[in-house]
Amino acid sequence: METNLQQLLARLESFTDEIGEIREGIRQTVHIAELAPEMALTRARKVLEFVVRDVYQRRLNEPPGTRPLENLLQR
Repeated sequence: METNLQQLLARLESFTDEIGEIREGIRQTVHIAELAPEMALTRARKVLEFVVRDVYQRRLNEPPGTRPLENLLQR
């Protein structure tokens, strides 16, 4: 039971880090939008591409034993 709680805590900390990175990317995009609106669109697209690629790679590399088979099939 303790191992499961430790794994859960580690995943929550990872999500917290991811959210911080996303928040910083959005802040930079808002700042750029004030200076150059056309650059903000490019920046927003790059931030979104980074987030999607990062999440996809992380989920793809998860050990299969940690996910139910149904979730694997959906992905």
